[in-house]
Amino acid sequence: MSRAIARQWSQKYQSLGERERRVVRWGGVAAIVLLGMSMVLSFQRAVHAAELRVTSKRADLAYIQSVLPELRTLPPSPVSADQSMVALVDRGIQAEGLAAALRGTEPSGAGGVTVHLESAEAGAVLRWLVRVQRQENLKVTALTLDKAASAGQVTGSITLAAR
Repeated sequence: MSRAIARQWSQKYQSLGERERRVVRWGGVAAIVLLGMSMVLSFQRAVHAAELRVTSKRADLAYIQSVLPELRTLPPSPVSADQSMVALVDRGIQAEGLAAALRGTEPSGAGGVTVHLESAEAGAVLRWLVRVQRQENLKVTALTLDKAASAGQVTGSITLAAR
């Protein structure tokens, strides 16, 4: 089938005059050049987008490194036996100003709790996690955070358990 089509095109090409053949050849060269340029431009756009993502990730890393000294200075304290884990989590979320981002808590495993946050300020989440681990003597057993629609915000779930 493809040979028949190629033969038809060859016959049409041979039936053209010299000037028309030259136009077809130059048109083919122009089409190949345009196709190559569009591929290069697409590749360039992809590289630029990757560079922007890397720049954003570097900025996030710089921010995390800038708040790390503050987070390391927080003193650990034991969990009080008369407080429930939900109360500890709620108090910490309130203290860090994350109450508006809290979408719910649910029990997880033996004595654990899963906290769901939406559009929470990333720095506040990090500070809260460090405090919860040090002051409330809880450990993070699962963590899923994704970038939210707004810059510097995250959405996800955090599972905590007693140490």
